[in-house]
Amino acid sequence: MESCMISVLYVDDEPVLLDICRLFLQRSGDIQVTTSTSALEGLSLLTSGAFDAIISDYQMPGMDGIEFLKAVRRDNKTIPFIIFTGRGREEIVIEALKEGADLYLQKGGEPHSQFAELKNNIEQIVRQRKAEADLIYSETLYHTLFEAAQDAIFLMDGNRIIECNHRTEELLSADMKDIIGKSPVDFSPEYQDDNTLSIDKAGILIQEALDGNPRFFEWKLKKTDGTFIPVEVSLNRIEVKGNYLLLSIIRDISEHKRILNELERKTEDLGASYEEILATEEELRHQYIAISQSEKALRQSEEKLRSTLASMDDLVLTLDTHGVFLDAYNENTGQYFIPPEQFIGHHYREILPPDLSDLLGSAMNAVIVSGRTEQIYYDMHVSGENRSYSAKMSIRLDEDDTISGFTIVARDITDEKRAQRELIESKSRLSAVIQGNPIPQFVIDKNHIVTHWNEALAEYSGIPSSRVIGTKNHWMAFYLNERPCLADLLVDGQEDKIAQWYKGTYSRSGLVKDAYEAVDYFPLMGESGKWLYFTAALIRNEDGEIIGAVETLEDITEQKEAYRKLEQEGLILNAVIHESPVPAFVIDKDHKLMFWNLALSKHSGISSSEIVGSTQQWRAFYKEERPCLADLLVDNVPDQIEKWYAGKYSPSKLIPGAYEAVDFFPSLGTHGKWLYFTAAPIRNEDGGIIGAVEILEDISDQKKAQEELHSVMQYLESVIQNALVWIMVLDKDTNIVIWNKAAEEISGYTADEVVGKKWIWKSLYPDALYRKEITSEIVHIISEDSYFSNLKTQIHAKNGSMHTITWNTRALRNEKEEITGYVAVGIENLCSAEIR
Repeated sequence: MESCMISVLYVDDEPVLLDICRLFLQRSGDIQVTTSTSALEGLSLLTSGAFDAIISDYQMPGMDGIEFLKAVRRDNKTIPFIIFTGRGREEIVIEALKEGADLYLQKGGEPHSQFAELKNNIEQIVRQRKAEADLIYSETLYHTLFEAAQDAIFLMDGNRIIECNHRTEELLSADMKDIIGKSPVDFSPEYQDDNTLSIDKAGILIQEALDGNPRFFEWKLKKTDGTFIPVEVSLNRIEVKGNYLLLSIIRDISEHKRILNELERKTEDLGASYEEILATEEELRHQYIAISQSEKALRQSEEKLRSTLASMDDLVLTLDTHGVFLDAYNENTGQYFIPPEQFIGHHYREILPPDLSDLLGSAMNAVIVSGRTEQIYYDMHVSGENRSYSAKMSIRLDEDDTISGFTIVARDITDEKRAQRELIESKSRLSAVIQGNPIPQFVIDKNHIVTHWNEALAEYSGIPSSRVIGTKNHWMAFYLNERPCLADLLVDGQEDKIAQWYKGTYSRSGLVKDAYEAVDYFPLMGESGKWLYFTAALIRNEDGEIIGAVETLEDITEQKEAYRKLEQEGLILNAVIHESPVPAFVIDKDHKLMFWNLALSKHSGISSSEIVGSTQQWRAFYKEERPCLADLLVDNVPDQIEKWYAGKYSPSKLIPGAYEAVDFFPSLGTHGKWLYFTAAPIRNEDGGIIGAVEILEDISDQKKAQEELHSVMQYLESVIQNALVWIMVLDKDTNIVIWNKAAEEISGYTADEVVGKKWIWKSLYPDALYRKEITSEIVHIISEDSYFSNLKTQIHAKNGSMHTITWNTRALRNEKEEITGYVAVGIENLCSAEIR
């Protein structure tokens, strides 16, 4: 692996020393040095560039090295800091280390050795810092915790829950021990909302998911306190160690349901508002009656009236008392669905559609009875599109105050209705989005007045919307005393003051233009304080003017706690691996060593500080660079294992995807060592390989014992085979296991013919009665857990000859004293034919 360039800031008031040190450190090409002759200039360089380490003199004008160290540590706790000075007093060393210096080096001595030591210390400290950062990153990859999820998550084996997170406990109001092993049906009512049995419906959905068909559905759960909660369920099949499990993600939609109900209620409120608008229209109608009473005076100049009407945008029609059109006034002939000359002089029922004719007739009757203006609304197909109209009908009176006809003033309200509808929908959408958002959120206008304070924020802060909407008191949710929130600063265009109120905790948003985000701790929130991640963004009108700001908040206290636990678990994992008596090492996906424990350091003679962070794990085992077993698993090339470990490896019978091997390493120890080693891949939650672990065991002593045992076994086999007496070994079922050469010579049957079989007894003792007599006595002796000696029998050899054999037999037992077989030694009696 190629090493990265190390960037170093060197601060010293001696320019000559700066140049010498820079030339020496940069000579290898691994370090880039930026120099500064004062601490103040060094602080300025730190704000404008990124450095991996800092070297500083102690005694400098203006600000000495200790003060410079304190200033650096206020903003950066981890960057390596080395005091390199000619002052060597003990109190200076103690103060530097107390304030966070990583190393204290005293100038003087042979320059080449001194700068070489400085370079080595820089590389070692920077490498250690990067290793620590990599450790945190690796631990995050190794430990996938679904505890941080906002939704309830559990794993099922079939229909039984085998694992769940704490959100599941909260959702069901039950302890994990009372959930594991249960079925989701155990936390459901007998019937679901569609009147199906929960047990039947759950069985169908679970089987479909196990068949590889992901399911997403709504469900009703029953908490342990008897209350019901509506939830959304995502059910997916996953494969774990060759078995199919079900991953269930459950989201509480109680709030969502409540918001929908609230939306319906507000829709009803909107209807009531519409009734108020109608009442206002009624009032306008009364005003119109007052205007119509002056029509007598206006009729004195009909031409003047016509001129006035012709200039109006409204369509004015007159009818006689029978409903015949008399005249029409509007220069825009496009307002008519047919030309005026085609309906003037015709009854309205001859011209208008039936539904509009009925509406107009009803309005006429109402006007005659009440004497007041009637307003009607109707739609017509005009000029190829549907248009909406509002029409007011009133009676016309002659000089005697008798009804002479009707006047209709119609107005095209299509665009007005569309604009009104879009405005209402827009406001409803905005309100619904903000109120329905499960993330706490508030909106202020350009005067810092709160216009929206959603339910999530009200519940989270404990401050209802009624207390803050219409006020400037949104700060009360977060601070003890009045001060600007992030949204206030943006509304006032005071981005330059954000650092004053949120120093070191804010940054520009990478997603939203002109937005800012911050992370801060609020000790007044909750029982023991809360960590919040909040984002503020400007709201502009269509002209780009600022009309307000929205601020969104997210509680990340659990994430912060989870991160702390991850760090702690990382330390525990490091300790477990590092202190394990079994030699082991761990590499990441780039083959870089992350762990090299003490046992392996002792075993290989290579310390962890020397090799961790490199890709040189091969050095402990081979003279030349080549892949270890773990390297091949990280590259996911198991087909290449045969190339490097031919005849020495096999897949692990215990760990899926792991391999084990046995090999001799001549470079280890004084005379070489035999190692048994196992390598297994490390995977993330998606199954991707992110590293590998390799564990080694020194089996040199076992190998030596096996070789000695093999020699003994060869010797014993030679003794048995070359013995002058008949020796045979039987298993507990009397199958022949060993049949020596003397047995072959006496019986005439070879070992190949009888080993593994029991038919030989019928051939040796062909007389059934005699064979039964012999076997009965043997069974009797064995049943009494005894043995026999000097038992004489007469056998028939393969060539038909008879032989008298004296037998001595012992049982073979295992470590549990159980009989596993028998050994029999037979001596041929050449003098006696006595048969017992």
